[in-house]
Amino acid sequence: MLHRRAFTIVTAVVLGLTALAPGANSAPAEMQDEAAWVLAEEDAGAVRAYVEQHPQDFSGFWLDRTRNRFVVAVPEGLDVAPRTGALRRLAPVRVTSAHAAPVEVQRRPASLAVLNDALAKVGDKLREVAPAASPVNSWYADEQLGKVVVKVSEDVAGATASVAGLVDADLVSVVPEKGRNTTHNAVVSVQEPVKAVRVTRARVDELNAMAYPGPDREYDHLPFYTGNRIIRWDEGRVSWCSSAAVNYARTHMYTAGHCFVVGEEILQGYYDQPTNTVYYSDEIGPVVSSQWGNNRIDAQSVSTTKYTNRQYHGTVTTPTNLMQFKDTSSFVGMRVCGNGSVSGTRCAGELVRTNVCVSYPDAGVSPCGMSVAQSLTNTPLSQPGDSGGPVIRDSTGTGAQVVGIISGGNEAQRTLFYSPIAAACAQVSPFTCD
Repeated sequence: MLHRRAFTIVTAVVLGLTALAPGANSAPAEMQDEAAWVLAEEDAGAVRAYVEQHPQDFSGFWLDRTRNRFVVAVPEGLDVAPRTGALRRLAPVRVTSAHAAPVEVQRRPASLAVLNDALAKVGDKLREVAPAASPVNSWYADEQLGKVVVKVSEDVAGATASVAGLVDADLVSVVPEKGRNTTHNAVVSVQEPVKAVRVTRARVDELNAMAYPGPDREYDHLPFYTGNRIIRWDEGRVSWCSSAAVNYARTHMYTAGHCFVVGEEILQGYYDQPTNTVYYSDEIGPVVSSQWGNNRIDAQSVSTTKYTNRQYHGTVTTPTNLMQFKDTSSFVGMRVCGNGSVSGTRCAGELVRTNVCVSYPDAGVSPCGMSVAQSLTNTPLSQPGDSGGPVIRDSTGTGAQVVGIISGGNEAQRTLFYSPIAAACAQVSPFTCD
């Protein structure tokens, strides 16, 4: 019988717009009118994208859920009106929206361009030490603080002091945190030979006459749904991850770059450790393009026509499914869910950082351009085996809106690291979501 196994942010003090006395830090008069601007969450991604495309004009953009306000940060000394005017034209007031919040403008000393330049210089310094030997967990531009933040692990003795000497204290803040980051693929050593059983309706005898399993995340039926288990075994080990999304033409499936190697053939199925058996439903196809390494994202594509445009949602063995859409717009404060093939759908996550460099001591690699989601409960958003699975918007009214690909996490911090789907579509074959 087959046995299944389930395997700080430092925040800035914000200035109130209606209670500022005249002076160097007071808000210009044109800022007072921004309270009338109400922004729908559906349009926040477009605003965020514009801010990123004009880093010299802005200091940041985020949703402050505690105060239920969007914040547009503008560098000190620059006129506010033409900049916020451009943003308003991108996102006119919607007549109806289930999620909307007023917008306020805040001042910061440095622009995003200055922060991004400092981030690159800090990265050059930090990479002088190999990730496996470094106490650094991550580094990123904190738009709310107006500084580059370097997170170091408290688990490494002398971590803060060892990094503080490498960076400019005026524009960089070193912050200790508990735990270490790990990738979330699953790898086990096995005794060869591994038995491989293709599970089909015509071969239920291979499962001791057990009813044909699935369709679910572990044993899918053709056509496959994303969010299912993908697997490979060779050279004395079995490794498995999850599928994240397919392009609109349904010729490629996306997963995490650290899961497999270009040229390897991937299967859909499950490894049963007690019997040392891989049960698989079908071959998926070969890995054809991958991004994984220092200063790169964590994503790869598999050439296949065996997936349809639907995604599993809910538990591992009794899931429902939704239409899959790729959502290339993201903003800090957005609610998200991990949706891997080991954990199933885990929501109550919030996007807290973007454009982050993440250090993985277990892999000896520091990918960049990553996003970070924080679990708002005691349950992590992903675990080993979920790598490559989708990160989706915490809203199913219009289907599964994929915003990213699961990469790893820090269990002590209950954080999830993921590659934005827009970056994956742009940087791995076929270099488009279409």
